[in-house]
Amino acid sequence: KPDLLIIDGGKPQVTVAIETLGNDIPVVGLAKRYETFVYFTNNEFIEKLLPEGGAKNLVVRIRNEAHRFARRLHHNLVTKTLLGEI
Repeated sequence: KPDLLIIDGGKPQVTVAIETLGNDIPVVGLAKRYETFVYFTNNEFIEKLLPEGGAKNLVVRIRNEAHRFARRLHHNLVTKTLLGEI
């Protein structure tokens, strides 16, 4: 079981993750606008701007890699569909 789950998105995505997983795994969202961490604690959402530095760069690179992976997968699925390979 992971120690932390980083979700690509803000309050709505974090809410769905918490509803789905419960409170067993801490969930943090990375909202694209201003690179903001979003998390839920003590029955409220907290938003924190990530300070410039290595930690922010790491989290942004993780998010960008997830986007790259998803775009590539989608592209491959569309290509297979158009070529009739599915």
